[in-house]
Amino acid sequence: THVEIRKTSTGKKLKFDPINLFLRSSCMGDEENPITVTASAFNHKGDDGTESIMFTPPCPAIQWTGSMAKERRFVFSRNALDDLEMHIELSIFNQDYVNRKLFDRSVLNDNIPSEEKRLEKVTLLYRRSRDTGQWGIGSLPGGGRIDFSVQGVEDELGYAKLKWDVSGIADSQYEIKVQSVCTDIGGLPGSNFYDTDTIELILDRVSPSIYGRPQVKLTGSIDMVQDEEFVLSFTEQLFCDEPYTFALSITLSINEIEKNLSHGNGIKVICKGNTIRYRFEHQALEGFPTNTSVTFALDGVQDLAGNEMDTYTEIFHWDQANSVSPIAQSGNSTAVSIQCVASQHAERPNLGCDGVDNDCDGDIDECDEDQFPPEISFEDGLAVDASKDADGLVTINTPTFRSLIDAQSYLTSILVAEDD
Repeated sequence: THVEIRKTSTGKKLKFDPINLFLRSSCMGDEENPITVTASAFNHKGDDGTESIMFTPPCPAIQWTGSMAKERRFVFSRNALDDLEMHIELSIFNQDYVNRKLFDRSVLNDNIPSEEKRLEKVTLLYRRSRDTGQWGIGSLPGGGRIDFSVQGVEDELGYAKLKWDVSGIADSQYEIKVQSVCTDIGGLPGSNFYDTDTIELILDRVSPSIYGRPQVKLTGSIDMVQDEEFVLSFTEQLFCDEPYTFALSITLSINEIEKNLSHGNGIKVICKGNTIRYRFEHQALEGFPTNTSVTFALDGVQDLAGNEMDTYTEIFHWDQANSVSPIAQSGNSTAVSIQCVASQHAERPNLGCDGVDNDCDGDIDECDEDQFPPEISFEDGLAVDASKDADGLVTINTPTFRSLIDAQSYLTSILVAEDD
């Protein structure tokens, strides 16, 4: 015979006197003086032989509170973390605070019965998003692991606050949660811990930067420049919500005449993803001859975390010599006569990519204008031993690899590609 006893009342008490059970046959009435059987129900026997019914305390249920309870995604920039001194405040709530504080169930509490000591810690866990590996444990400022169950952390209303030191955490996207961990008593899966909801946390302390060499110089006639779209690429996604938080300006000046152009004032700008594109509006450049001084300035560019790039400025002279322009042709003729400037760009000689038809073949910036082809080599001190058979099949002799993927990863890691 199995007897199940459940505790349905509220309160802190977990230890009760044994229950005396009386059993008799249901087939006999009271007047027949039925045979009865008695038994004492208990599940715990103390060192002194005292019998009692002892209920196992559950692992404390906790939940996020404060801002962590309202949002599920947090992004911290370099400036935000600097203001916080790299310490992010975390706040949780003990759902059973009316009956017990977290420390009242702690294995470190010497003032409670041993049978009530079950809570080992209430700690912060974190790992990179989409990572299935081990969770890391958050640290306090100055060292030591975060534990909300330490005496004095939780207040009289069940709220507990601690700060997480992220100074040693690499920039990335993380998922975090708080977990109460209890001694293992077997039984149902998940009965030895309790988790809060998972929150997404992004640490981004790096400002965006321009990717590659920005092509902002004006080359060629006014018509050519106004037909061109200028594009700047960046190393990460930008904050492109309108109205734009950045300022792109171009200043034209010659003979003490100066004209300032900006978004909506002679320039149309589009920000999307990790690029900023712009074009000149019609007649915005009229009245400025060749050798006009041009100042390009880009200020206030931010990434999605709010990190701001330093102001980028470039000053140059606008050479309006036509690189390629068609000459008027008759209505019946399909031939086009080309004018060119068989010269090299002063700052990038023999490299192409200068908006000039250097070899007068009617094509601007084609590959044969670049006199310095790209080079591929191994990093210093690294190489492979390879041989080629009669059929042109190349075999790597050393080092050896377990798989094609390993070989590909190694070769990728030691190859260096260089171009002007």
